[in-house]
Amino acid sequence: MDKAILVSNSLENGKRIVKALEKKRFKFNSALWSYNKEKDEWSFIIASEKLDEYGPRSTYYEIYAVLEQENLLSLIDFSSIVLLSPNDPFIKALEMIKYETDQTSEFRLTQTVFNEFYIEDAYIYKISS
Repeated sequence: MDKAILVSNSLENGKRIVKALEKKRFKFNSALWSYNKEKDEWSFIIASEKLDEYGPRSTYYEIYAVLEQENLLSLIDFSSIVLLSPNDPFIKALEMIKYETDQTSEFRLTQTVFNEFYIEDAYIYKISS
């Protein structure tokens, strides 16, 4: 996905995915779009304890099942979904940004350096510790 293409359509699709995961009670701490400048691509990152507990195969399958049940598979290239542990240093850095900026709802970060992480562009739906 071209960087310029993460516009309202993709942002709304991400919001619908987050709501579907919450509706189906899929436990996750964080969800966001993140742009990787080196790869020139966007990833939809989901941080969930399930990854630590059950491994990637089971966790990806559960997300796939939720998207399929909610008829949302057409909204996202499933290969763009990246699972991270809530203990991942990148997720921990985002939690600190949220804490220090007192963000309570969705927010966007652009060209931000924090705790040794450079964030070219990210749209955060949910970050919780």
